[in-house]
Amino acid sequence: MPIQDLYDKAGYQIRRLRQIASAIFAAESAPYGITSQQYTTLAALHDVTSLEQFELCELLSLDRSTMATLLVRLEEKALVRRSTSTLDRRRKHVALTPRGRRLLATLGPPLERIQEQILAPLAPADRVAFARMLKELVESHTIAASERAEKHEEAS
Repeated sequence: MPIQDLYDKAGYQIRRLRQIASAIFAAESAPYGITSQQYTTLAALHDVTSLEQFELCELLSLDRSTMATLLVRLEEKALVRRSTSTLDRRRKHVALTPRGRRLLATLGPPLERIQEQILAPLAPADRVAFARMLKELVESHTIAASERAEKHEEAS
């Protein structure tokens, strides 16, 4: 396959855009010492008192080991706290600390700059359409994957 054919594939372009978005996030968030996955985890905890660790995994589409590593780092930074469930010691509850809430509030302007930089090449109307199409793709594939997993589970 000629390299230009590869460059024209949606999968390749999505991967490249992910690399670009990650680099922009890293540059803007460097002063705050937080990664995009760490930010996403904090944001998921913003409007709740706490979530069980497995709920966070499902909400953010992360596996348990990735989430565990992520939470260790966030705990080390005193941005979240984990506690063992009183009903089931195997379950962990995760909550933002006051420091985590302050950091989230501080990150508002940098996140706006990140979004602006990522979408800057597009006209305003195209930005809305692009975001809508991305959401549609992700939701469709997420539903399909969930249905495949259910069928596999039923067959087992």
